[in-house]
Amino acid sequence: MRMPDGQEHIPTDRYVIMAGTVRLFISAEAAVTDDVREAMSELGRMRNIRPSPENQIHITLSFLGDTDESRIPRLVGTLRDALKGIGGFGVSMKGLGAFPNTKRPRVIWIGLDDGRDALALLAERVRGAVDSAGLHQDGKPFSPHVTIARVQGPADVSDIAERYRGEVFAEYRIESVRLMGSVLGPSGAKHRVIETFVLDNDGA
Repeated sequence: MRMPDGQEHIPTDRYVIMAGTVRLFISAEAAVTDDVREAMSELGRMRNIRPSPENQIHITLSFLGDTDESRIPRLVGTLRDALKGIGGFGVSMKGLGAFPNTKRPRVIWIGLDDGRDALALLAERVRGAVDSAGLHQDGKPFSPHVTIARVQGPADVSDIAERYRGEVFAEYRIESVRLMGSVLGPSGAKHRVIETFVLDNDGA
């Protein structure tokens, strides 16, 4: 089933009968505004920098990596339980930076400002659900950001990062969490929506 954002939605029950592993991560949505596109376009004109595909821009809450597909139904259940009682909330995407730094970047990101505490709580719930399902996750501390480009060679984005330091790229609401599958190929990763969890604070 094709989702409106161009990603493919794979019903969970189809994974029960499939053999092998799937590369999993859990994410919240990010906004791709004209201001975000402008920054990505500028970065794309720089040598060795490859902007992220628009339909793959997201906030990573947990990265699990290769996971046995038979474990997915259990994970869906623990996520559903863990996210009960959490409602949608507002966030803002602000500023531009890079890992490990702007002089020698490997990943270029937009930061998250308003809503950071709510986002941290969401990530804590998600990571607790992964643990409850008995699955491995990368264990890195949660760092709220939106990856907008990757770097494959020498580059310096310190000037553009300084220009965008106080820029508010988007203000929007996070209303759902997605369990995603990722398939690596010659042209890059392709993402699939496995399950969507709507944030609803009435706990229903």
